[in-house]
Amino acid sequence: MQRVTISPYRLAMRSHAWVLLFPLFFNVVFGVIGLLALQSAQLLDRYGVEGTAVVTDKDIRESRDSDGRRSYTYYLSYDWSLQGGGMHSGRSSVQRSRYNATAVGDSIAILYVPHDPDTHEIEIGNNRLFGLLFLGVSAVSMIVLAGIAAFFYRRIGAKLRAVRRGEVREARVLSIQQTNTTVNNHRMWRLHWRDATGEPGQSGMMRRDRLEPFPEGSVIVVYVDPVSGQGFWEEELSPGAAEPRRAA
Repeated sequence: MQRVTISPYRLAMRSHAWVLLFPLFFNVVFGVIGLLALQSAQLLDRYGVEGTAVVTDKDIRESRDSDGRRSYTYYLSYDWSLQGGGMHSGRSSVQRSRYNATAVGDSIAILYVPHDPDTHEIEIGNNRLFGLLFLGVSAVSMIVLAGIAAFFYRRIGAKLRAVRRGEVREARVLSIQQTNTTVNNHRMWRLHWRDATGEPGQSGMMRRDRLEPFPEGSVIVVYVDPVSGQGFWEEELSPGAAEPRRAA
């Protein structure tokens, strides 16, 4: 039996390793936001000047999630006099309780950086709190990313070993069984087999139409990882390579 050849990159894509992009995206985005917030907190600690701002406006922003649930963000707009002269305007989100307790024209405390007044806060300590919170989320996403990456490393590594130096065996299809998983409105199935040495195995989840050419009793080829002993069907390793045969 001739061995299939396979590119590690193509194998990774077929193994759905692209899901690593999601925790990676959250890790980068939340990490950058957290670092910027902590940078603002450090500037306020070093150069911050206390002042008094006057509330000029109040507004509420409504948003909905994918399930249609509504959420609200409460904002205060304000002006204040800068150290050394001049005025500056700002707008910040606040808790609902503070929003309800504050009226247009009220005076509120503000902490700002004179040479960069856009760096300011009316909820003192919020920049540091948000920074730590976002960095915490980034750290959690990094742990998730590491866990998923380890899973794919083991899975893809086992397949590569099986293709490159594993034993090639014939196996008899025992059954095609339905799973409880649906992808893009298609129920997923698994092909189950027993190889020439008596070892059982199963395919990954596939659509039924991909498995129909390999009915119960047909013979397939599997590659066995020399480390874990796990068998992989050649059709999963290299789609289109498998040719169904009837047992002799």
